[in-house]
Amino acid sequence: MNTERTTENIKNVWDSRASLGDKSGSDDFILKDIEKRIIFDEIDNNSTILEVGCGDGSTLIEICNKKRCTGIGLDFSTKMIDLAKENLNNESDNLGIEFYVRAAPEIGEHGLFDFALSQRCLGNLTSREDQKKAVENIISNLKVGGKYVMVEDCEQSHNRLNGIRKSLGLYEIDQPWFNCFLDSDEVSTWQSRKNIIIKGPMPVASTYYLLSRVIYAKIEQDKGTKPENLKYDSDLNMLAYDIPNMGELGAPSLWVWERGE
Repeated sequence: MNTERTTENIKNVWDSRASLGDKSGSDDFILKDIEKRIIFDEIDNNSTILEVGCGDGSTLIEICNKKRCTGIGLDFSTKMIDLAKENLNNESDNLGIEFYVRAAPEIGEHGLFDFALSQRCLGNLTSREDQKKAVENIISNLKVGGKYVMVEDCEQSHNRLNGIRKSLGLYEIDQPWFNCFLDSDEVSTWQSRKNIIIKGPMPVASTYYLLSRVIYAKIEQDKGTKPENLKYDSDLNMLAYDIPNMGELGAPSLWVWERGE
């Protein structure tokens, strides 16, 4: 029986995943690290940051550690925020970070920031209208000229990956029941004088998806390996750390927005 895609049911998913610790956001640690690397490249040193959908807080904590930033992290899962606070307490330095339970798109007012970011957060909203409203509310918390670094799953690049998989006899990868991937064509219509896309959409892990979800998956399928026995840390997948990102495959995509006057 399919689970109804409601905010409460989606929140229950992330409450339950909080018990997984450093894998609470994703079992795919390579993808998580690739996304972090892309995000870090967009953030300036000594900035103030608002992260919406912060999960266990690891991305914000690492940014503030490496780039001398301060920030606020928000998430609708109380248990994820508890985990984020625990992870923050394990840091030796006072990083100037605070975590709060807040649900997008109604994220509230927290002052004005240099940067905002989200990492596969908006896909947990139940409608396109709420996704659009969340983007507008996030950008409204930026200073004029501030940047919103948005790494979210995109239908178009996800479908391109499935097209290649299907041509090789691999099964198509479904969107998780609790996700609603963004439509890049629709996202482009959300722009206004105050909300301007200056980069993207750009798949952030295309090389990794080609290696892991196509080449490695096909090699292992031909060997008779069951999908549930595939390993994220296979030698082939690990190559993605050292190969430049190329192509337009895989759902995770980058947009960078700027707040206009």
